[in-house]
Amino acid sequence: QFEEQLREKMELEYQAKHKALKEEVQQEGARELAALKQQLEKERDAEIEMVIGKLEDTVVESQKASEASEKAWKEKYARVLQEKEALSAREEQLQDEVARLTATLLQRQTETEACQKALQEA
Repeated sequence: QFEEQLREKMELEYQAKHKALKEEVQQEGARELAALKQQLEKERDAEIEMVIGKLEDTVVESQKASEASEKAWKEKYARVLQEKEALSAREEQLQDEVARLTATLLQRQTETEACQKALQEA
């Protein structure tokens, strides 16, 4: 009976130590899991920040390129407008020249007709 009690006592101590050790292992595992989860979250957050930074850089570069393109188009449009104004001015000059030459031609034709008539009458 003494042996039986001793065995039961040892069995209870073993079970208590086993239970305590099991709980300790579970707690340690939970702490390691929490630490690993925290580390992974930090790494994920760092990666997200890096990707966001790259996207922001891309947006800035895109905006700069867009602004440069817009500036180039505005400069080209201004040159085209200047050329158009110059061509319009030249067109007016040519129209004035055509009108002057047409008037001179009509005057010469009138003079020629008058000369021809005078010759015929003479």
